[in-house]
Amino acid sequence: MTNSFLGACTLLSFAFPVAAVAQTAPARAAEIGQPAPAFTLKDLEGTPHALADVKGRVVVLEWTNYVCPAVAGWHESRCVADAQAALDPAQTAWWRIDSSWFAPAMKRDIAAWQERLGLAGPILLDTDGAVARSYGAEATPQFFVIDASGVLRYVGALGDYDRAEDERVDHVVEAVQALLGGREVERPKTRASGCTLKFDGPREAVAPREIPEMIDENARAQALYAEAVNLARSGKHAVALEKLEQAFAAELPRPWRAVADPAFRSLLADFEARRKLRALLDKQPARGELVMVAPDEKGTPFVLAGTVSNEDGEPIAGAVIALYHTDDAGWYSAGSVEGNNPRLFGRVTSDANGRWRVRTIVPGHYNGVGGPMHVHMSIRAEGYRAKTGHPASVFFADDPELVGEAKQEIKGDGCAILPRTKNAEGVALIVHDVTLDAD
Repeated sequence: MTNSFLGACTLLSFAFPVAAVAQTAPARAAEIGQPAPAFTLKDLEGTPHALADVKGRVVVLEWTNYVCPAVAGWHESRCVADAQAALDPAQTAWWRIDSSWFAPAMKRDIAAWQERLGLAGPILLDTDGAVARSYGAEATPQFFVIDASGVLRYVGALGDYDRAEDERVDHVVEAVQALLGGREVERPKTRASGCTLKFDGPREAVAPREIPEMIDENARAQALYAEAVNLARSGKHAVALEKLEQAFAAELPRPWRAVADPAFRSLLADFEARRKLRALLDKQPARGELVMVAPDEKGTPFVLAGTVSNEDGEPIAGAVIALYHTDDAGWYSAGSVEGNNPRLFGRVTSDANGRWRVRTIVPGHYNGVGGPMHVHMSIRAEGYRAKTGHPASVFFADDPELVGEAKQEIKGDGCAILPRTKNAEGVALIVHDVTLDAD
């Protein structure tokens, strides 16, 4: 059986490598053909909803977690909304349940996600996971269909779109339509793929009423970052940047992780989105050490490290080292050697001992132009004269293009021409120690 809205739902496995979750219900969990466990849960505004209140209608329970990549995939592709829209609201009810331990601290973010996607029906908080356990729920997203008399009739995935378009099926809609037509559900159990339910967290050791107090802003920042990842993967760069800004404001640990996260590859390739991300990150440099490239960035791994000291040889803590360079192919940005908005960039501060360290790749020679490879740098510290522009750049002593007039010109500019060695890991290393003069 196919449904008219399936054409809008493309193969979902492209977006998120999520594990398949088998339907292995724990002891005493709900069983298909048996009465569904009764429950009462509160929505995001604190309004209680009891399963008994919708008896007489076919009920769809969707276990969800808005920061789960699998949930994002199904929702951003509109598959879930389209499935819900295919059902008659007078005969059906669609409730979403979040059993994540951190959900009580995320109400406003969950509500914003619901509003952005235009999701109808309540989102219920299963604050102690009891309802999830009673149903044997294990994945997000995972769907349970209950008939009008209160008997569980279907458990599993929303649908199966991993096949030719004319063969795709929507299990949930198929089950509901069968029940409304007085027929048996042909496929009462299917395999759900997604994230595992997030039962782990402080709540395991405290009473449910204490959960909000146990969840600090750090947990909220991590969840906001996860949502930004989901949005960036879906190509929604503007909204992803908004979530990143909120995550940074909530004191996300290591905000510069975004430049090395493969999930933000498309965002960093977007010229204007990258400019806005740089503006956000420039306000909070990495502390002491920075990873500037994703693990799969093409090129030779390279570490640039050093110290910042004053004229007396004393370390300067909190000096800001900003740097950027071309990629392995010699471009600052896609197809461009203009350095006004480079794709590979970073900003790091020196630690209490004046030390700093950046992991990146060896830059390429300017594509189509040539010239010595180099890393642009600026070093600033309060109370000291900054080193900026060409004199702050680092060149490679073993670069075959750093010869003759080019080498003499660079020396004349006061740039650092430094040898490459190897660190303990065997990775190319350049040590760049800098002295700043007092104002």
